[in-house]
Amino acid sequence: MTPQSGHIQVNGATLYHETCGKPENPPLLLVSAGNGTSVFLEPLASALSRDFFVMTFDRRGFYRSMVESSESLSGDILTKNAEDCACIIEKLSSKRPAFVFASSGSATIALELLRIKPHLIVRAVLHEPILTAMLSPSDRLGLMELLDKATRVYKKSGSTAANRLLIPALSSPADISSLKSAPVLKQLAALPPNPVDVYFEYEMEAISHYPFDLQDLLPPKDQLCLARGDVASSTLAISPVARLSSVLNCSLEIFPGGHHGSMPTLPLPEISDDVMATALGMRPLLLSSKGTLNRPSMKSLVDENVSSRMSRLEALQAPWI
Repeated sequence: MTPQSGHIQVNGATLYHETCGKPENPPLLLVSAGNGTSVFLEPLASALSRDFFVMTFDRRGFYRSMVESSESLSGDILTKNAEDCACIIEKLSSKRPAFVFASSGSATIALELLRIKPHLIVRAVLHEPILTAMLSPSDRLGLMELLDKATRVYKKSGSTAANRLLIPALSSPADISSLKSAPVLKQLAALPPNPVDVYFEYEMEAISHYPFDLQDLLPPKDQLCLARGDVASSTLAISPVARLSSVLNCSLEIFPGGHHGSMPTLPLPEISDDVMATALGMRPLLLSSKGTLNRPSMKSLVDENVSSRMSRLEALQAPWI
């Protein structure tokens, strides 16, 4: 199905977005990671569009999503990104609550959305989230030293040199190899360059200092699905989600691939079935004896989940009497 594209005006920015799938399907928002663009999510969005109304967008300041000024990126950039996600969901899904998928650093955006707009989320899937608060003191210190070094390299030699430090710290050699061979890299190269490197200038520090509080997650714990890749990533990538799974007593789902390379490169049916089942957090109920998705059952379960969230949303929007 050919994606439909457009732009949405939000506070201080114009967001480029794409949608695919039938509008009556359950809405699913895919949030781009540190690259900031929906290009990396196109294969995944295409696969998921069989059962979901999939929404993707370039985050503010990245590629096709322009900002009005540097003030649109300064301040609490993660909250601004979460508010952008809320606008995308409200305007593209007719205010229906959505499933949300976020990976790596963008998981902090999904958590912030869950904090400020929980009524808009059916379930948030966090894939290997970068959460420094969930690291051991020694690993946290090591990460901060790495980020300080990457910042110095960025200021001296640019983002490509800085990424040569960061990516190996989060990924295995196999994961990096699959990322380098991903066809979407050619699409990314064809986009006009960012006028400002949003990640290194604004987002990296905000993500590493995200004021994450476990108490904030206890009430909406049923809205979380935690996941990691089946290709071994580094401690910095795996430790936070493993610890979060243990503390919250949530299952830890296993996706194909690693921290960076899984989504753009693996065969679409494998990505689709795995992610769609995991997004609901109901894998045993959704898989048939042959290991394939029971799609009618899945749709009825999604509709039931969306219905319950809609009731909550309507109550929140009801006028005071």
